[in-house]
Amino acid sequence: MPSWRKWTDIAGGISVQVAQRYWDRKGATNSDYGTYPPLLANAFPNSGARVLQCILGAFPGTRYYGTCITSIRPTPPRRLSDKNHISLIKKIAPGEIVRAHMEYKKDRHSALIEMGACHFFIYRDLRDLIVCELEELLNFPRTHRLHSLLSALPPEDRVRTCIQGADDPFVRLPFHSIDKRFAAYNGWIDKPEVCAIKYEELAGAQQATTISRMINYFASRTDVPVDKAQLQENAQAALRNAASPIECGSWQDVFTPTLQRIFEDHAGALNQSLGYD
Repeated sequence: MPSWRKWTDIAGGISVQVAQRYWDRKGATNSDYGTYPPLLANAFPNSGARVLQCILGAFPGTRYYGTCITSIRPTPPRRLSDKNHISLIKKIAPGEIVRAHMEYKKDRHSALIEMGACHFFIYRDLRDLIVCELEELLNFPRTHRLHSLLSALPPEDRVRTCIQGADDPFVRLPFHSIDKRFAAYNGWIDKPEVCAIKYEELAGAQQATTISRMINYFASRTDVPVDKAQLQENAQAALRNAASPIECGSWQDVFTPTLQRIFEDHAGALNQSLGYD
């Protein structure tokens, strides 16, 4: 048994994955990061990160250790500091796939560029985002205040709250309206160092073109020879075999005319600027 494996057993609870990630990062050189750049699967909402992880897992020289960087920790609700963001970024190992729910800040962007990370950011129609986010919040632990707040409401009022935000004094972090929540991530979209992807592009006729764009972006940032045709086939197969299919347009089954009007008042113009009618 390797000495580090014995150490993890003695420490009681540090997984093999964590130990392997530590040693991969500890022994890494700058050339390792150039050959095997980290891959950041950044998303708003979290469901997009799962889709990205599925595709990126087919990329050569990559591995997933279970790392996730989130700007807002759910339990207890707290916002991760800028210092902690940078610290977590610097701990990423070469070739590591990291899921993220990371808000845009210039220093975080600079830290990822310095590391040579391949940064993929996925977003979607804000109406579908609301439906997805509501489902996630209702699956939070019952002790989470937003879970308690939303689960006590009728279905239409839950959606209304996710559009308008909540002023509940017992919610430790402000739950802003959808336009303000997305604004914290919007800065990633127009950065040339970031490969920005619409969730819907992976669901329909544009899937092959979008995955090809992701592959070209990756190939331009790694020293590893990339068989683009084979990688395209592998990535699309991984997406087809994913446990959860990509679904779009579910908001149409949820939004009443009243909810649509409220959404237009808060985020209609923003959604149009993202390319959604």
